[in-house]
Amino acid sequence: MDIVEIADVIFILENGCILGSCTGRHRLAPLLQGIIGLKALRDFQYVIALHAAALVSADGVLLLAGRSGCGKSTVSAALLSAGWQYLSDDTILLSSASLNVVPMPYSLGLKRGSWSLLAGWLPHLDLLPVHLREDGKEIRYLPPPGADFRRERPVRWIGFPHRSENGETVVRRLGRLEGLYRVLEHCCAVPRALEATDVHQLIQWTARLQFFEFAMGDLSNAVAQIQAITATPPTEDDMRLHL
Repeated sequence: MDIVEIADVIFILENGCILGSCTGRHRLAPLLQGIIGLKALRDFQYVIALHAAALVSADGVLLLAGRSGCGKSTVSAALLSAGWQYLSDDTILLSSASLNVVPMPYSLGLKRGSWSLLAGWLPHLDLLPVHLREDGKEIRYLPPPGADFRRERPVRWIGFPHRSENGETVVRRLGRLEGLYRVLEHCCAVPRALEATDVHQLIQWTARLQFFEFAMGDLSNAVAQIQAITATPPTEDDMRLHL
């Protein structure tokens, strides 16, 4: 892709075709990230794409799935400071062959509301430049630390964060059926109609996963509870299909 600035307008082009434009360099990074994400969804082979952040430890991948504003990027940034490795912030692809995660390593996008929460975790966050998204929200991008983004990795845990109404952090484990329903609820792209074999593969895939939801109050408490869940081997009840 080429980036061309003419007067006050910046154009992003591919083979001479305009993919997008913006006014002001402070709008360029969010626009470019969105375009690259759409190209990935168009060009790669996968079963489904999820609106989720992805982090990895020695034991496997943790997905944090949820809509914009649920806190997944904030929790991801704190987990990075706690020793996890980064795979993606906003979108992940599940590979056709194994439903392993195909990383989409955007820089981690942190909106203004998270900056004060992360001050103790990322002391240099306030030195990063401020960008402006198309929806008018200010955002800073945390460049991901070095990792192997070429390798597909198996998922072990999927969490569904949301903001706590009373300031408490509460974690609830989910059964496989509810977990799968929640996963499909946060599907953001399907390149082709799912067939019976795809559905069967998704159901079998849930047998090796642990699902949980958590209301996020205190960030340190949320990180501690996630660390505890991912450090604990699954019980028989965790692995049972709940109907």
